[in-house]
Amino acid sequence: MPFLVGAEQGNAFRRPMPQSTDMVAYCKFLLVDEKGRYTQRNSSIQMVLCKEYLWVSEALSIPLAAIRNLGVADRIGVITYFDEIANESRNLRFTNLGFVGLKDEKVVAFLEVIEENLPIASSESSVNHPNADDRKGVIACEYCGSREASVYVFEVFQFFGLILLYYSYRLTPLRYVLCDQHAGKQVVTCSLRTGLLGYLGFPGCFAAPWYVCKNLWKLHRDGVATFKDTVLSVVMGIGVPVSLIAGVIYLLETSIGEP
Repeated sequence: MPFLVGAEQGNAFRRPMPQSTDMVAYCKFLLVDEKGRYTQRNSSIQMVLCKEYLWVSEALSIPLAAIRNLGVADRIGVITYFDEIANESRNLRFTNLGFVGLKDEKVVAFLEVIEENLPIASSESSVNHPNADDRKGVIACEYCGSREASVYVFEVFQFFGLILLYYSYRLTPLRYVLCDQHAGKQVVTCSLRTGLLGYLGFPGCFAAPWYVCKNLWKLHRDGVATFKDTVLSVVMGIGVPVSLIAGVIYLLETSIGEP
């Protein structure tokens, strides 16, 4: 599903990967939490600065107008921004790993470039949601622009390998602003992605169905799940992958059992 032209019409905090012509600067960093902890396996990101926003990942883009503060603490860069969808201030923490520990040269340089491109913004958000739990009519679907939209967080699970030998996994929570119709379509898309990449090992083949069902449950909880979306999600996220695995196991057993 394509984004609306001008993602601020829907979800300004999730935008497509920028084109090279839109890039001002980019650099690879490691995301860290509030205690400075990071995992090399999953946290490496390519941050891209554009003229109007900072692209962090598929799940997060930060409009430059929403940035409230930039700083460095203990060689960790901190970007404070106001999230209008959640109606709260949030921090993005990142750092650069050198040969002998954390390095802050790239962090400082990247923050300086961001600061140079910041617009003159007010200290308050342009949109204030008095009730964060009742956002329909305030936000808009990022695909069709409908004001009858809600905030959803769906997860995509990827796994490859065997846990006792070598494995790689990624659990990606994606926050969307969607109307009821596109919420169902997005769950089907997330189920397909999990179905394609979540069963390639153990115990991923047991965890993947859980995340498919978890996304579906969010639709049923809000009463917007349709029979079609439910069936498609179960078939593509669970039925087809499990059938393929069962078929491979059957073929292996048959070939081994033949004289």
